[in-house]
Amino acid sequence: MIKYPDGTEARVGDRVSLSHDADSGVVTKVFDSLEKAETWNLDETGLMIESVATGLTFYPERSLDEDEIRFVSRVVAS
Repeated sequence: MIKYPDGTEARVGDRVSLSHDADSGVVTKVFDSLEKAETWNLDETGLMIESVATGLTFYPERSLDEDEIRFVSRVVAS
């Protein structure tokens, strides 16, 4: 399980703030195991986030604090 710096579990579809609120994006993939990451030729766990400014970008789990990725909202299925 990957968690944002505030402790909220990361899920596909989450809206997040990036880079000190300079950009926003949506989580498109959660790579919470090395096996999942390797299917995309990644060598560590993390989040794939799509934003207007950077397109589809992989953020390693270890960088969530330093890249200022902040959970904003989640669509709850009814």
